[in-house]
Amino acid sequence: MNNIAKTQNLIIREIADNDFEALFNLLSNKEVMRYSVRGPYSTEQTKDLMLFILDRYTKYPLGIWAVTEKNNDVPIGICGFIPLEDDDTRYEISYRLLPHFQGKGFATEAAITVRDYAADIEINEFIAFVDPENKPSIRVAEKIGMKFLKNDTYKGIPVVLYKYERSEVTDE
Repeated sequence: MNNIAKTQNLIIREIADNDFEALFNLLSNKEVMRYSVRGPYSTEQTKDLMLFILDRYTKYPLGIWAVTEKNNDVPIGICGFIPLEDDDTRYEISYRLLPHFQGKGFATEAAITVRDYAADIEINEFIAFVDPENKPSIRVAEKIGMKFLKNDTYKGIPVVLYKYERSEVTDE
């Protein structure tokens, strides 16, 4: 398992086979998945997603990574990028944390870190589809320098579309 980055409070690392239980606890949590177009995941859906994520590590420069506290290797969430339509040049950012870890700045800390990691490999723009009712996620998007692009739909569900372009961020 490779570490992607370390922050003041967190480690961002590749998801490993032994993370299944933590990933399932996250993705099956109704509160965490309240704004997801897919809703809470089943065991089988989590297995499929985990295989998808692990396979992507071999194909794309960016991926979905585990977020852990520095002093504990058990994932408290995920953060990273999903390639759009099997295109390794266009990405969507995603971040999810267990409820106990929400509201502490960890999502912003993780999202800034993966944003900067992407910039280090010259991926300077990405998007986010956010449920318009998900105010905390919108705040994270804005805090990392994303700009509102438009109201849209994703898989038939209303979303707000945010876009990050590196040139738009001048001072952190």
